[in-house]
Amino acid sequence: MLKTLLLAFPVFVTFFWSITLQIGQNRRSPQAFLGKFMTFAFVVYTSHFLFFAPLHRLYMIIDPIYQYASLMVYPMFHIYIRLLTVDRKFSFHKHSIYLAAPTILLILYTIGAIWMDKGSYERLILGDGLPTSFAGLYQRTVMLIIKIVFLVQVIFTVWKNFLLLKTYEDKPKQYYSDLENSRINKATLLNITMLVVACASFILRCLGRNFFTHELIGITIASILFSTTLFAIGLFGFHQELINPMFEKADIRSSKKTTNSKTNLLEEQLKQAIEKKIYLNPSLTIRDLAVAIGSNRTYLSNYINSEHKTSFCGYINRYRVKELEAILKEQPQQSLETLADLAGFGCIDSLKRAVRNETGMAFNEWRKQLHSHPKG
Repeated sequence: MLKTLLLAFPVFVTFFWSITLQIGQNRRSPQAFLGKFMTFAFVVYTSHFLFFAPLHRLYMIIDPIYQYASLMVYPMFHIYIRLLTVDRKFSFHKHSIYLAAPTILLILYTIGAIWMDKGSYERLILGDGLPTSFAGLYQRTVMLIIKIVFLVQVIFTVWKNFLLLKTYEDKPKQYYSDLENSRINKATLLNITMLVVACASFILRCLGRNFFTHELIGITIASILFSTTLFAIGLFGFHQELINPMFEKADIRSSKKTTNSKTNLLEEQLKQAIEKKIYLNPSLTIRDLAVAIGSNRTYLSNYINSEHKTSFCGYINRYRVKELEAILKEQPQQSLETLADLAGFGCIDSLKRAVRNETGMAFNEWRKQLHSHPKG
């Protein structure tokens, strides 16, 4: 009973997020695409469940589908990160290159499954012997290629994702509304979580399924690890909120559609909101600001990007740093916790990141510089 529950946990987690992330979403949105990633993960862990249950007859039916799904998981996750960074929407023409290898290997593997006699195929899959027929050697070769491709996918996906998140670091923040300027934003943290999944998947694939057939401890560790990390990935994706998908760090230009009258009115409304110190709300989002000034959040975000040459989080933290400067001049002995709270940052880490981003100096250095000048 315990073994069945352990095997079922990652199945339930991936099924839950597969449905949750795709309900009510634009089918080309990053969040919906993460739901598709979870769908392939669901197929993988359902296959594991059938293999270890053991329900071998059912597993043998879906074995080619399992092989395909296992090769689709990492390309799907890479495309998801691309949609958060460099690509505006999913395009089969553009992204099919990442899906080609799994599709080709599915065809080759299916040919081998049909070619082999049922008994030999079953012994090969269940690890009860290695077939020596030509068809058996063919299928073993395809299975070896699948393992190699899987390893390449793991390395490529994690490495390339980190490069994309570093190069286009502002754009994921637009999706995740990272006002805290934390050292590791949510999109990067999500990729780190996927790195844990990738390392564990590769190790377990090298050990082979037969290693875990009679090892309850191994199944327990694998179940807890994959269930928690996949739940975390789904949770990050669920909290993803689209703010301004058009924003690009290297391409901030004024919108031709913005008239002078609209620009002046919006700027005046922003000034009024700033004068009321709306930025002191540590959980402020662009939606809150848009509601406060009676604007559309996408229009507002585009305006801030083009006219103020910064992202929404940079714009708000700019005023928080000014507020912090005023507080320090009047109350220089306040603790960091109090300063962060009074200036609207909410935590010390956010305060330090914002000061460095705005001034180019570490907080302590900047603070000493302020104290070295007389009040005025």
